[in-house]
Amino acid sequence: MKINVERMKYPRYVMLISLLSLAAVSQAQPVVRITVKTGPYTRYRTPVSLDISAFPGRTYILYAVNGRERKEVPCQPEPGVVPRLWWQLEDEVPAGATKQYELQVQSQETPSTVPPPVITLQDEQGSLTIQNRSRPVLRYHHATVYPPAGVDSAFRRSGFIHPAWSPQGKVLTGIHPKDHYHHFGIWNPWTDTEFEGKTVDFWNIAKKTGTVRFVEFISRTQGAVWGGFRALQAHVVSGDKEKTALREVWDIRAYQGEGMQTWDFISVLNCAGESPVTLRHYRYGGGFGFRGHPDWNNENSAIVTSAGKTRRNADSTYMRWFKVAGTSGEGKAGMLVLVAPDNFNFPQPIRVWPEKDLGGQVFINISPTKDRPWTLYYGNEYTQKYRIVVFDEDISLEKAEALWNDYAHPPEMTVSVK
Repeated sequence: MKINVERMKYPRYVMLISLLSLAAVSQAQPVVRITVKTGPYTRYRTPVSLDISAFPGRTYILYAVNGRERKEVPCQPEPGVVPRLWWQLEDEVPAGATKQYELQVQSQETPSTVPPPVITLQDEQGSLTIQNRSRPVLRYHHATVYPPAGVDSAFRRSGFIHPAWSPQGKVLTGIHPKDHYHHFGIWNPWTDTEFEGKTVDFWNIAKKTGTVRFVEFISRTQGAVWGGFRALQAHVVSGDKEKTALREVWDIRAYQGEGMQTWDFISVLNCAGESPVTLRHYRYGGGFGFRGHPDWNNENSAIVTSAGKTRRNADSTYMRWFKVAGTSGEGKAGMLVLVAPDNFNFPQPIRVWPEKDLGGQVFINISPTKDRPWTLYYGNEYTQKYRIVVFDEDISLEKAEALWNDYAHPPEMTVSVK
């Protein structure tokens, strides 16, 4: 039997090409086009994120597109019920600008496509330190810290931040000052609360009616865009038999970048059991508490709020942000705290020690229940969000207001797939 080889060649090549094309199509991943509009506000290295549940993959590569130019941008996936991809806008993007991006989704992960972490964690001696390019940002204490020798051990606690550092490494916070041994850098226990018919004070721990303790880490993350942790804390009622009244999750994440350092402080509260907890109207407690560096006083530090109030008249007023800066032996540095507009009782009331109190030492507390009670019920979550911007020397009031607008009014994002 004679076989016509020439006539068989072409169909075989057609079949091979068709099979290769089919394989390529089956492995093809979508290219996602993303448009970000800054709107009426200037953006300052703003963190943005995209829901990527419709674009599953092992590796994500993001490019900033400007005409024919494409520049890779560090990005970071965050797993979860709704997975997200995070990145940051450039250092400063003016109002009214439009930024274009392309996202490539790959089904496989290779070492060359996984960027090294910039925000890293160091866990040692009962504390977890977040670092930005090896520079410390903040330290969270998950082990119990005891007061100085000779002081009542009732002043022990875990679950707080100290130190918080400026970008150049200047310490901003203080702990266990002689005038208030129950002050712990950055912390947020509630003061006058009602639980199962009892009055419980989680703030003034020397009363021995309640305290707050670290329970466990839910997650710890290092990344090219952000790094941090989620920690479960228990608000414990003291007595012959201890009982947890509230569970709280701290979600703390710091973002990469030079110059001003940005990190987020998010508190999520829920009742530990079916009994509600009432956070009574009281002049301080909860929210966001800050004890300043022990060197700071009324002569070398200053406080101002979004309402233009200072240490002389800020107490019991309402604000969207506050700024504090002071000079220690390390130099001048400070912190800007931005309040999310969907927080309870926004704009939130603030507690500020007057200039002449305790030698001018600095204590500030954003206290959501300073003018009204707040009852928390079983089965619900109660979230308070704050963005912290730390700096060396000082920043202007105009910059502080611009940073709050950037935080409170996120950029607009649209997505298409090609």
